[in-house]
Formats: sequence, C-alpha cells, structure tokens
Amino acid sequence: MDKTACNSTFAIGGVSYPKKVLDLKKICIFECAFMLENPPIANLQNVTRKLNRTTQQKKMTREEFVKNFYLERKSLVELYLSFDKETDVSKLIVDLHLDEQKTENIRQILNGVLRDAFYTTLLGLDGAVQIGERQETYKIEDENGNILTGGQIEIFAWEYFHNNKFELENSNADFIATLTYKTTKQGGRKTSAKTGYRPQMKFDFDEMQTSGQQTFIDRELVFPGDTVEAEIKILAIDHFANRLSEKMQFEFREGATVIGTGIIKHIINEKLKKASR
Repeated sequence: MDKTACNSTFAIGGVSYPKKVLDLKKICIFECAFMLENPPIANLQNVTRKLNRTTQQKKMTREEFVKNFYLERKSLVELYLSFDKETDVSKLIVDLHLDEQKTENIRQILNGVLRDAFYTTLLGLDGAVQIGERQETYKIEDENGNILTGGQIEIFAWEYFHNNKFELENSNADFIATLTYKTTKQGGRKTSAKTGYRPQMKFDFDEMQTSGQQTFIDRELVFPGDTVEAEIKILAIDHFANRLSEKMQFEFREGATVIGTGIIKHIINEKLKKASR
C-alpha cells in the first residue's frame, strides 16, 4: 500500500496524535485504531494488555473441552427426540410409534449410550483407557496451541458425566438427590410424574413437611418403581437452615401416602448445609 497522510489529530487508547504520515503496512487492527511507527511506550503497553486479554478469552481450558462434550450429549438426545427434526435417528424413533413410557425408555438408552461413548472417548484421549485396541496418550491442542490433554481430562470427565458438576454450577435448586419411586403395588403412584413435580417432603428428624419441586436430570418422566437423580427446590428454606447434610434420607408424599424415598447427594444452597463439628 502507499503511504497516506493523516489530515487531523486523532486518539488511540486515550492518547492524541498530531498530523503524521502513516505506514499502512504496519496497521494493527485493534478497536479500529492505527498503530503509529513510533507510538508512546504507554500506548504500546495499553494495546499489549488488551491483546493479551483477548487472547486469554479465546483460550480453551481442559474443563471447557470436557464440558462441551457433556453439552453435546444433552443436545443430541434432545435432537433425536424432537420429532419435528429431520434426522435419521428421530425418523426411526417416530416410526416405532412408541407410547410415553417407551419413549422415555429410549431417552434413557440414548443418554446412557452417549454418556458412555463420550466419557470413554475423553478418558481414551487422556491415555486412561483403550480406544479400540490401543491405549496411549494423545496430544490435542486448541487453535491457539494450548494443550488440552495430559492428565486432567479424566478428572473433569468424571465430574461432568458422573458427579453432576454442570447441574451444581448452573442450578437454582437447593440440593441434588437420588430419588426412588415406589411401585404401584408398594403403594406408590399409579401414573408417571413429570419433571417439575412437587410432592411434600419429610425428613426423619422433623415432623415438618415442605413442598419439594423435583426437576429430573436427563429425564422428562419418571414411572412407579424408577430411580432418578433430580434437582430439588424446597419451600421452607428458613425452617431447614443449617440442618441438612449429604447422604441424609427423606420421604416424599402425596398427602399421607409415601410414594418414594430420597437421599441427598449434593447440597447446593449453603444456607441449608449443616455445620460440621
């Protein structure tokens, strides 16, 4: 390019510059500003800091790498079960003409298969298990050259795929619990419960019952006899403040009828957590 004259003063990074000839070959595009041939040191430092922050924002971490696999699994399950989507898998499922219970079974199968496949792949890339007939550590980099493999993927994979890390960090619930619904013969419900279901809950140490909304993890419906993990949001926060702990058991009811039991897996709301002695 030819050298072009600047006809007035202008500012870059809060510094004003007089009329000067610019070498457009040395332009650095950053916030639509021009880099002068001999800019002040302060301005160079300012631009460098901003460029470093931009680079850091683009850096892929090992945790983010694993998290994206987890989100892809959830996305694929919803895609396959969205019957208005024109995918080969969703078409095959539609052609089965399944009732809601069998459709929910398909959801569980898809979740289980994709969880195992993605989890095993991540461990294999980190050298923790075999992929096919070979076990070795692979070197994976993002587009900026940041190495993603090397030992920590296995830890994050376990946390996301088997220990509810995504739900713990993105839920407004009070705790996560494993729920077991009684069968109809055991006195449980006669029909399925939909995610968002809100029975009464009772802990052994208190006669007080509170409403507890159940948001099922990786499920839309739960049937009598099923076991499921769920995010639980209770109504009586103040009453149970500093009184709950992990592995604590409870019942959930419809009126006087106990329809299932649960055990706390993770407490999210710190206000509820029982102080350790």
